[in-house]
Amino acid sequence: MITIPVFIGIIINIIKPESLPWTAEPILLIKNQKDLSAILSEPEIREIGLSVAFNLHNDGTLFVDAREEEYIKEGFITGAIYDDDIEGLAAKIDSLVGLDRPFVIYCSDDDCGSSEDLAYNLQDWGFTNQATRYKKMNKIHPVIVLCMRVVLGIVFLVASYQKILDPQQFAREISNYHFIPLGLENVVAIILPWIEVFIGLGLILGIMIDGSSLISGVLLIMFNLLVIQAMIRGFNIECGCGLKEGQMVGWQKLMENMTLLITSYIIFNQKN
Repeated sequence: MITIPVFIGIIINIIKPESLPWTAEPILLIKNQKDLSAILSEPEIREIGLSVAFNLHNDGTLFVDAREEEYIKEGFITGAIYDDDIEGLAAKIDSLVGLDRPFVIYCSDDDCGSSEDLAYNLQDWGFTNQATRYKKMNKIHPVIVLCMRVVLGIVFLVASYQKILDPQQFAREISNYHFIPLGLENVVAIILPWIEVFIGLGLILGIMIDGSSLISGVLLIMFNLLVIQAMIRGFNIECGCGLKEGQMVGWQKLMENMTLLITSYIIFNQKN
């Protein structure tokens, strides 16, 4: 039964004047300005690298934000235009650069396919030669993200070390917060250090990065809430964080945790 529609689809695609290729060709990636200039006259959509994007922006090339308007408030490239209405956007582009001059369509990151979709939609509106797209313009360099992962991972591994060696001491430090109910501080002291170990290894080795950074962020929020309630209640106690012996709860500890929390957030939002 399934062979009939398969056969019909193949025959129709063969006899159509503009048949669909059997395999989709990947979009050409342009890594430098020289390559871009060499093929600029060819009628196709191209993906461009970060350096080419910066050069085009500096040269005054039009940039088009492919995201929906509700996401624009998160920030956009200076001088870029955007419009959820494809007809209105096409009219804007036509009035600014016409159908023949190049422009750049960008999105948020590698997982955002809006730029490619918009490029093909604009191609149908007559921008067949020059619809150009790129990604990664507003991403942090992968090396920086890797360094952040390694540093945060080391922090969690170091924090877990002393807690694993002396869980009884860690349980007493947890108890000093007078926050964990039903005498469950021992359970927390047994389990939490190993969670920190897996977070640290995950971040350093690149295993389940999203999960590791998300859990690290949740833990850091919980740590800060514990420190804040201890400060409000006037407790002069050690933080029990495992990083520095004798470190007390206070504003310095809050700032350290906030720095680590921001690092976790950045790692979680980077898909490289």
